[in-house]
Amino acid sequence: MIRTLIIDDEPMLRQDMAAVLRHQPDVLVLGQCGSIRESLILIESTQPDLIFLDVQLSDGNSFSLLDQLPHLSFDVVFVTAFNEYAIRAIRLGAIDYILKPIDDDEVAAALNRIRQKPASGSPNALSQQLSTARASLQGITDRLTLRTLDCIYFIEIANIVYLQSEGNYTTFYLSTQRPIVVSRPLKEYEQILPPTLFIRTHQSYLVNRHWVERLRRDEGMLVLRSGAEIPVSSRRREEVITGLTHG
Repeated sequence: MIRTLIIDDEPMLRQDMAAVLRHQPDVLVLGQCGSIRESLILIESTQPDLIFLDVQLSDGNSFSLLDQLPHLSFDVVFVTAFNEYAIRAIRLGAIDYILKPIDDDEVAAALNRIRQKPASGSPNALSQQLSTARASLQGITDRLTLRTLDCIYFIEIANIVYLQSEGNYTTFYLSTQRPIVVSRPLKEYEQILPPTLFIRTHQSYLVNRHWVERLRRDEGMLVLRSGAEIPVSSRRREEVITGLTHG
């Protein structure tokens, strides 16, 4: 029996995955959750064989979750929205993945690969794969490709001042040109932009910390060197302060 956890910050996607896995007779779903904090507790208490893991969780990146675990004695299948950079990094690290929205055949294929995979002789095999994936991801994000109806833009990551979302659209505010609007959600870009440079201040904003000039504590507002004012949600305020003072 493959003892499995589902870790994704979108409840509906967790339900979809659980429904698909119910058709796999040798898979037992031990539990599900959507944050790093919950995941650490759940993994420790259940000791799973396999985790279907969203790349971006409600309180951070899934790599941050795996970094906090002393022993990675399970298989990981990353679950991600389509993104050429994230997928390339995962492939280079030899980590399995499936794309959102969840497809029954993709899940079945991933499980078959898990079943057929020989047991690793090294307890650090997953750690090594994750290190390769992370290094690959960082190495290919110096520039970002943005596609609109009219153009394909090739922008330097360092020139992004901040990103703002509205539904499934994201607006890039740049230091070098007019804003660019793309029809992809902010969460996709949070998955690939380096967390050492970008900080999530609000559900709708991702900010380049190098552009931050000051935080007005009483108003919960970041003031950027460009003059833009970015809200900081109350639940993220301490995280933002810590990130800016120690990042």
